[in-house]
Amino acid sequence: MNHRPALIFTCEHAVNHVPSEYRLLLSAKDRAALKSHKGYDAGALDIARPLARGVSAPLIEGKISRLLVDMNRSESNRRGIFGAIGRRLDADGKRRLLDKWRRPFLQKTHEAIQGRLAERGSVILLSIHSFTPVMDGRVRNAEIGLLYDPSREQERLLAQHLREKLSQSLPGLRIRMNYPYRGVSDGTARAMRRAYPGLAALELEFNQEMLKSASVRRALVNQLIHIFTPTG
Repeated sequence: MNHRPALIFTCEHAVNHVPSEYRLLLSAKDRAALKSHKGYDAGALDIARPLARGVSAPLIEGKISRLLVDMNRSESNRRGIFGAIGRRLDADGKRRLLDKWRRPFLQKTHEAIQGRLAERGSVILLSIHSFTPVMDGRVRNAEIGLLYDPSREQERLLAQHLREKLSQSLPGLRIRMNYPYRGVSDGTARAMRRAYPGLAALELEFNQEMLKSASVRRALVNQLIHIFTPTG
């Protein structure tokens, strides 16, 4: 068995896609929200895809806007899992959303983890997100956030390693730990930690303003590939 941890990537808020069956529900406000952080994580997929390819790791992508159903919330979070549009559906409509979109995403994530655990014995799950530079009138004072569970030593050491290496290679970027969200909040990372106790799960959060630059995105991806590619 290869004891080097396998990498798996998820990108829960990859797109702002609204399937045709739901488009008649869209208000003018919804259409505006789709283009904002309420609809998807702008730029996150531009990091996740080349990064996963660069380290030959699987990537599980969300295929629907979080305005309908949020891939980064658990089903027990009955309000949080449905977005502004999804909450307007009746019980049967919500069930169909979960069956068609949320549960397949979750199943693919479980299958990827179980397969890599069988092959390697250990797994690092990296969930790729982006955050709006201004939230509720407050400017976020970081370019990168590394979210993890401080009680789990493996995650804490991995986050520290990432911050150190990224700070060395990309000086000037403000990198904060468990910012702009808490690493133990409801989401894919927390759910997978509970399902697989030996798993290390981090969320990588990138400021959307920074991700507007193609050259910055390339530099970030290249450095992350370098960090996660074993040498020797």
